[in-house]
Amino acid sequence: PPGRDMELWGWNTFAMQVLSWVPPLIFTVINESIGDMRLGAMAITLFHLIGLFIVLTIPSKNQTEKATTPDSTTQDGGKLCSKPSSSDNFLEEGGHEETLVAVPL
Repeated sequence: PPGRDMELWGWNTFAMQVLSWVPPLIFTVINESIGDMRLGAMAITLFHLIGLFIVLTIPSKNQTEKATTPDSTTQDGGKLCSKPSSSDNFLEEGGHEETLVAVPL
């Protein structure tokens, strides 16, 4: 989100520093306790697959821009138009809320 770039970058750096020692620790514990390096490598692979799954659930910047751009077109050829929301209390307090509605051309 705009204006929170540095906060999110800080969380990213924090997570990298905290979690960077976990895969070598998992490999070492499995290798020393069982004595099989292949099981240690499989554990690290599982760790990376979990990380990949988490990354794939994050929407890309292009997907979020397409969903919020009022002049974007939908796949069926309609245009996305902004329509004011019906929440009067929110608007009376000085807020502004829009929903995007597909309108056929």
